[in-house]
Amino acid sequence: MTTRVAVLGAGAWGTALAAHLARRGDATVTLWARDSDSARTLADARRNERYLPGVALPKALCVSGDLAAVAQSDLLIAATPMAALPELADALLRVHAHAPLVWVSKGFLEVPASAVWPAGVALGHQVLESRWPSPVGVVSGPSFAEEVARGLPTAVAVAATKSSLATKVGELLRGDTMRVMCSKAPWLKC
Repeated sequence: MTTRVAVLGAGAWGTALAAHLARRGDATVTLWARDSDSARTLADARRNERYLPGVALPKALCVSGDLAAVAQSDLLIAATPMAALPELADALLRVHAHAPLVWVSKGFLEVPASAVWPAGVALGHQVLESRWPSPVGVVSGPSFAEEVARGLPTAVAVAATKSSLATKVGELLRGDTMRVMCSKAPWLKC
């Protein structure tokens, strides 16, 4: 069975990862753009000239501006700014998405005071793990979107709240030009 992957966010990172996964050929990949005009432009031009000039999108890559169209994916990869991650997760829940969710954004989330932590900042998994119906995780560099998009050698690390998710993401991303390592951070189960 082919894995259905949705890459959420058609900026440089989202486009690069979607193209990388589609070139591998062992997953059905959809790149979601937050507005339908952008999605149509990407689908028609088969390029993302705004963020990755000169990089052709593989023919196998689907592009959509409809979040509901990716709700039944087997894996969700969020490529939005970190501050937009909770809002995206809420929107995904509204369309009944429930697949494991990983993100490629870096940084912290601002959080109000709660029984779990004081007001301030938290990591993405600290905010999303309790409200997302499946495991969550993060993919991080050292890497650059343009290098991934152009098929140049790069490396990333994957960490997740369940080791099976980290393994699955690693297997999907790993390729001739991408090395994937699993983080052994004590606060993440990998």
